[in-house]
Amino acid sequence: VKPLAEWAAHREAILGELFRRDAFLPKTHNTMPCCESCFKDADIQPSTGEYRCLDCQGSGVVCQKCIVQDHHLLPLHRIQRWNGQFWEKSSLSAAGLTIQLGHDRLSSFCPHPINRRRLLTVMHCNGIHHVEALFCGCTRVEERSFTNQLLRVGWFPASLQRPASAFTFEVLDLFHELSVQGKVSAHDFYRSIVRVSDNTGLVSINRRYDEFLFITRYYRHLLMLKRAGRGHINNGIALTGPGELAVQCSTCPHPGINLPNDWESAGAEDAWLYRLMLAEDANFSHKEKFRFGGIHRDIDFAPGWTFFPCDRLFKLFLLGYPATQEKNKCKSNFQAIEKADTMLNKGYSATGIGTVVCGRTGMVLPRGVTNLQKGERYVNMDFALFASLWGSRVKQVGLSYDIACMWHVNLRLREEHYPPCMRLGLMNLKFYFFIPKFHILAHGEECQSKYSLNRRPHTARFDGEIIERHWANSNAAGPSTAEMTPNARRETLEDMWNSSNFHKIVNMGSSCLKKLEEALPMREKHEQAFKEFSLTFSRETIDKWTKTIVEWEADPDSVPDPFIVTTSMSSAATNLATVRQELAASDEREAAQGNTPYPSLYVGAFLELGMQLEEQHNVTLIESCRTVLQGLKKSDKDDDVSADIIEKRRLYRPRLQKFRAAQAVYMPGSQAILEDSPDTSNVEDELILLPSSLTAPVRSTACLPNLPQKELQLRVAQGHAALDTLRKLLRVQSDYTLHRRQNIHGQRALTQSHHVLAAFEKKITRAAERYRAAYKAILSLDNRASHYLAEHGFQTLKKQDVKGPRVDTTFDKQSSSARRRVPTEHLGEGYRDLTWIWKQSGGNHALDASDEEYVESMRSEWMKSRARAGRWGEEVRQVVEDMRRCLKYHTWKAGWWRERRSLRTHDGIGAKQRETSEAVRAGLLAYAEKQARMWEAMAMRFAGMWQPLLWKGKYSFDDWSEAHRHAPAYFPDTRARKRFEALSDVPLITPSPPAPSSVAVHPPAAAIASTSSISHSHPSRTTASSVTPAALTSTPSSSVPPSGEGRDGLSDDDDIYAEDSSDDDDDEY
Repeated sequence: VKPLAEWAAHREAILGELFRRDAFLPKTHNTMPCCESCFKDADIQPSTGEYRCLDCQGSGVVCQKCIVQDHHLLPLHRIQRWNGQFWEKSSLSAAGLTIQLGHDRLSSFCPHPINRRRLLTVMHCNGIHHVEALFCGCTRVEERSFTNQLLRVGWFPASLQRPASAFTFEVLDLFHELSVQGKVSAHDFYRSIVRVSDNTGLVSINRRYDEFLFITRYYRHLLMLKRAGRGHINNGIALTGPGELAVQCSTCPHPGINLPNDWESAGAEDAWLYRLMLAEDANFSHKEKFRFGGIHRDIDFAPGWTFFPCDRLFKLFLLGYPATQEKNKCKSNFQAIEKADTMLNKGYSATGIGTVVCGRTGMVLPRGVTNLQKGERYVNMDFALFASLWGSRVKQVGLSYDIACMWHVNLRLREEHYPPCMRLGLMNLKFYFFIPKFHILAHGEECQSKYSLNRRPHTARFDGEIIERHWANSNAAGPSTAEMTPNARRETLEDMWNSSNFHKIVNMGSSCLKKLEEALPMREKHEQAFKEFSLTFSRETIDKWTKTIVEWEADPDSVPDPFIVTTSMSSAATNLATVRQELAASDEREAAQGNTPYPSLYVGAFLELGMQLEEQHNVTLIESCRTVLQGLKKSDKDDDVSADIIEKRRLYRPRLQKFRAAQAVYMPGSQAILEDSPDTSNVEDELILLPSSLTAPVRSTACLPNLPQKELQLRVAQGHAALDTLRKLLRVQSDYTLHRRQNIHGQRALTQSHHVLAAFEKKITRAAERYRAAYKAILSLDNRASHYLAEHGFQTLKKQDVKGPRVDTTFDKQSSSARRRVPTEHLGEGYRDLTWIWKQSGGNHALDASDEEYVESMRSEWMKSRARAGRWGEEVRQVVEDMRRCLKYHTWKAGWWRERRSLRTHDGIGAKQRETSEAVRAGLLAYAEKQARMWEAMAMRFAGMWQPLLWKGKYSFDDWSEAHRHAPAYFPDTRARKRFEALSDVPLITPSPPAPSSVAVHPPAAAIASTSSISHSHPSRTTASSVTPAALTSTPSSSVPPSGEGRDGLSDDDDIYAEDSSDDDDDEY
């Protein structure tokens, strides 16, 4: 039963329960309504019940005294009072509740209160409340301040001196999470809380919107300081350096943290694994409006401490930078160049932002964001890159940028205008520049290979488009941040990106697992496809192409692009011509010996004529007659249509008669079969009858000796020739379709090109039918059909096999709406696979021996197939390396937090310096240990998620720590377990050497090798299930936190960003 339909049947009953909540249903004593709390005490005369609490679970109707006593520790609950007719809103302060601040319990009595009661306006998740409060005056001087007394009950004061309003930590945390995740603006959130308090406008509510704005901004800043560990060192806030508040990527290479000790001496085959992959782009959704008032009150809490540079220093740098005019030297029309200096900026102090992110995960790099004053000028994008790489110790950097082909040309010259610490030349960095996979299609031909992430080596499955997915997540905040002051806008965006970075770290386990699950089978698939495709060419051709592509990969700037191939289509089918010549020579020898029974038509010519008639009969004649007959039913010109049919029959009949005369000689038994066939007056309905049309017993008596064998020779040649023609037609169609999309515009030109493609489609259909006829005849004629077909590489030709070599360039006759209904699993060059017709080879049919022009035209496809196999192989190695680096980073981060447990010894500087209190030191110790345990627990969770698949792939765990090798297997959800169980034969992860005997690696014979044993161990199939530690290892280290903790073990409302990642998808283009 559908859930909505089931619930629809209970609407009346449930609506009645909602009405029941509005009724006055108290306990009664002597028929009088009484207080339920007093009624439970037999020694007390029950008072009249008239109050109820909306937030207390199961609260009944109580009296005024009891409602006040029950809420001394719950002063922000909402209550209602019965006025005799209905429940009306009331408040605890109106009922007489007064709380005492500065003591452990809000109901404690203070002998020395400060002044009199104060009416505080407190904003909470359930509304805005008015609370009567007394401040304590008997504590020590530093604890006597109003601010401290409010903070210790979880209320953030709106002012430092005599505060009259406050905001609970709960409401600040709720807004913080909604703003970073849902991009909810402060105005929308505040209005929602006001409506929760009163949705009618009849109740007067003190406006606290302005206070809410700056308190939430201040609270964001404090959380960033706390999470970055700045409060754990002496004078940590003042000593914060550029980018130190940013959450860093755990899989990026960090020398000294997550790289091997010998990474700098790695060879060329391994050095690319330690390359820092970045993506850079500009975004014009995050604008900043000019502010003419209130700027003097807008201070920068964190100048350059996170992602943006210090605004004052950045603007001073721009004033001293020489003015330049960017020129477009590429065959593209990107607005990044065309409007770099002309983009409309009236009314905006910033038209957008330029950002540098990690190319693998999409995390924003520290110091990697700058404001754009006009368009996407080089100086702004250069500054973002140089600042993000400041202090980096990596040796190689790969950068993807949609205009990298022009932007990088004078990069070394432009860096001379920057401070020495930001110059890349002094960092000894080697750069590799790329264009994102989607954007490169809009570039000229000279950019398609040189900057291609599909064709250049050592790029794995990096697509460069991950920064676009980053924009999709943050663009929703653009309209609200544009209205903020400059510093508030920067801090809000930085907090959102910090949250996004941390969420990506939390989801790193499932993200890497999905990538490896996809990369392993795709690597095997494309490596096998490349091997099969290579078998269709000679060894000399492969060696020549390999040398060419290796030279280009080593120096793509000076070596000509081997992917560019210019060829013309050849119409000769040389294999069929060779067989014809052989049969003709055989016929000549038989004629010379006087063995030819029908000298006017030799056996080869007879069989070929029959095959031509068969094709004309099956493809041309019947198809055209059907078309004409369909037109006859709809047309008024019956005479013209009938004449067309008569003319086609007239041309067909003489050839058939000539064939019948020879057929009576070569196939004497065919006459009886023709006589037994039904009479027909239409020539297109008559049988052709070649040896392949007969069964083996009939063929042995109806045909002359060797006639079936000679037809078999012709059929094999016909099959090869049909495939050659089909491949050439598909390639030409693919080239023309690509040319049509890029160069042909306008309805008339498109209509003409559509007719050209339709004509090609007819030729392709006929070539496919010709092959199918040859394939069917071979099955009938040869006793060892399977062996014979395998020898020549013939397979059943399905409709989906007739595809061109390029992706998405096949002529599609469907309408656009029909195409939208067709499911598309994968897009992109990396997922493309050539069908078997492009890999077909067998016997003595060598394509390059018979058609050098065609072989040369396929050079580009061979190199693309090689590149696909190479990129997927690199992806496997890269993902495994990302896993190792992630675990190393988490281990380092846990140690980093533990080192900070006791670093802070005093507060303040100079004359105001004092020793840190015991309570604060205890909090610093607890928080540092909690953070360390969190990072360790995440690492153990990730190791448990990755281990089962790595065990199946026989991965050597000698570069993992002892604790991570012993992590219990963990599946984040049922889908992950099913994906794992569906993997039967996992290929080798890497050809790693066997683990040394000193490393305690336990074989997964019981728990991993057999998927059934895992499923039997966990019949419950919960969404977060773990294999017991004993299943993978003997005893886990006691110093490592258990990785089987639930989400509660990894989250805290105040101290880390948290997100449910069970449904998170991190696909690549």
